[in-house]
Amino acid sequence: MKKLSVLLIVVSLMVVFSFNVMAQDYAEEITIYNSGGLEHDPATAKDIERFEKEYGVTVNVVEVPWQYQIDKLTTVFSSKSSQVDAFVGSYFMLTNFAMPKWLEPIPFTEEEEKRFSPGVLAASTYKGVTYGAPRMMKDTQLYYRTDLLKEAGLEVPKTWDDLVKVAKALTKDTDGDGNIDQYGFGYLGADKLGFTFRTFLYQSGGEMFDESLNPVFNSSAGVKALTFMSDLVNKHKVTPKGIISMGEGNVGDLFISGKLASVASVPPLHERILSSDLKDKASIALAPSGDVTNTTYLDGNVIFVSSFSKKKDTAIAFAKFMSNYQSSLHELVVEGNNSPNPHVFSDPEVTEKFPEKWVKVLEESVKDVKAENYPFYLQVEQTLRQEIQNALNGTKTPEKALDDAAKAIDELYSNVLGI
Repeated sequence: MKKLSVLLIVVSLMVVFSFNVMAQDYAEEITIYNSGGLEHDPATAKDIERFEKEYGVTVNVVEVPWQYQIDKLTTVFSSKSSQVDAFVGSYFMLTNFAMPKWLEPIPFTEEEEKRFSPGVLAASTYKGVTYGAPRMMKDTQLYYRTDLLKEAGLEVPKTWDDLVKVAKALTKDTDGDGNIDQYGFGYLGADKLGFTFRTFLYQSGGEMFDESLNPVFNSSAGVKALTFMSDLVNKHKVTPKGIISMGEGNVGDLFISGKLASVASVPPLHERILSSDLKDKASIALAPSGDVTNTTYLDGNVIFVSSFSKKKDTAIAFAKFMSNYQSSLHELVVEGNNSPNPHVFSDPEVTEKFPEKWVKVLEESVKDVKAENYPFYLQVEQTLRQEIQNALNGTKTPEKALDDAAKAIDELYSNVLGI
């Protein structure tokens, strides 16, 4: 009995000693770059505070507007500086930093990888190696007025053809002055035009690039996608022309104010609906399907770790923590961003906050998302957006606009990458 007691004491001391060693293995502080200000990122701020308390690590946050983040980090990493340990960025940043080997792989176990939907995990992977820890996502859902559909005796559209039919019926001059007061459908424009195009492209069975980084978005699938976007505005006239210059916030305003009967948009628009007069008059559904799928483009935030960090173990622990169950849950219930972790949708915090149907739609949409990894995303986006605008304005045909965009991007890659 005495020997057993001594043995238990020794084992206990070893456990305590091991715990202390583990605790001491983490750095006292790390520095991260956050995409935007934490005042607009309450879920991120909350989880950083939780990490600091649980790990005893101070997290120094440098707030960088997302549009400048790539340039600032390129300057830091090209000098092989260790001043940044990790950063909260977008999925589209992956190739820019993984290609020159500026990112540290995130060693997820098989069990940890099962937390994420396949599309999200693929978007965090470059050449078979996972470099990103998925935190939150923005994918497309159809937001619609339930009262208007019911009044018109219409069903929620499930295909593009259905969408046109329903949108035509809901496009109205409500006051008889000869001007349309309520459009049937809207989508994200301005800086999100490329986002919208990629969703329609994927639904048509298309891709942005082939495996050799040759632009292929000007395929027949791409032409069909851009033609559909244009026809909604110019042929069917169910989408306002001004949508071209309207981003996520402005389009949301149109829906909330009753000027759009439906809209293809992203979380957290549902947060705005729940706090508006439309709370009992609106709902969400899966995005209407194209010829091939109803896959939607994936945007959102992911945590990356610098390969130049001198505190890699702590930075990786931070990345994993910021993508765990509780963190994914906070993004959904605090900010309304969709979760890359399908398991959180059954959490009581989620089911208490959102209507049951909404939860099912959000959960289902996570299963079919896609984001291709390619370099110089911002330059590609700027070129593509300009040509999409040309097609929507009628200055070029969709085919000509996409061919010109593909040529310009091909020249960019040839000059910079030598491909």
